[in-house]
Amino acid sequence: MPLKVDVRDDIKAAQKEMGKFGKDVKTKATMRAINRSGTKARTIAVRSVSKAMGLKGKDVRSESKLSRASTRNLFARLTMSGRALPLIRFNATQTRKGAAAKAYGKRRVYPGTFIATDSAGRERVFTRTGSARLPIRQLYGPGIAKTFDTKEVRADVNAAVRSEFLKEFKRQVGMLGRRRR
Repeated sequence: MPLKVDVRDDIKAAQKEMGKFGKDVKTKATMRAINRSGTKARTIAVRSVSKAMGLKGKDVRSESKLSRASTRNLFARLTMSGRALPLIRFNATQTRKGAAAKAYGKRRVYPGTFIATDSAGRERVFTRTGSARLPIRQLYGPGIAKTFDTKEVRADVNAAVRSEFLKEFKRQVGMLGRRRR
């Protein structure tokens, strides 16, 4: 689910304030400010989600996508993948009773599971699906999109985008204005 932060009112107010510049400068400054704010939003979202889920930041960042603004489309879109992550990413370790993983800050033992290397050479957490040695299936933990969709994460991202956008817009207009002279 994409994150929606509406800064149209902020854009209109900022562009009115910068009335002496041409439309091309305003549009370019708006685009750059949206992109910088989007990058900041992604950083904050990755930090919040990784902290809440107990994941490494790089695991969360790899599941996120930021579509950047252009001069024709003045919006950016931040989305997080909804697919479940392999349980091994949640600091899984092998115990006598089974594999233990820590998702959402709580360590849990999955009885009868084990950590093994799959056919691609990566460590994964497996469980047997029958009484024989084979077949086995890989276990997965929760997905990132559900945590990304919580009120706390969205509030953090909204606050960051709102505070960052106006500062960045003014900075970009000043920089583009100096170049035009």
